[in-house]
Amino acid sequence: VIVGVYMEVELCFKIPPDVFYPKPKVDSAILRFNKKENPVVSDDQYIKFNKIVKAAFSMRRKMLRNSLSGFDIPKDIREEIDFTRRPETLSIAEFAKLLD
Repeated sequence: VIVGVYMEVELCFKIPPDVFYPKPKVDSAILRFNKKENPVVSDDQYIKFNKIVKAAFSMRRKMLRNSLSGFDIPKDIREEIDFTRRPETLSIAEFAKLLD
């Protein structure tokens, strides 16, 4: 989520496990990162955004209402974003709305 705010991420290609020795039990990939012209979150809001994302994913299997209970998120945002969802279901834009 943090990287996606500032960078465009593109999957270039996958690398199968059999090209490595010893052979890993996972596939590998080459990614390309390009800086976004206009980041989703401004630099002055980065620290707060980072804290919200870390808190949300620190209890990944919990609902947002539990993991973000320590933050003063406005009521209109709470009505717009369903806080019974888990953090992995939110888009980067939805995480950015939590800053308002």
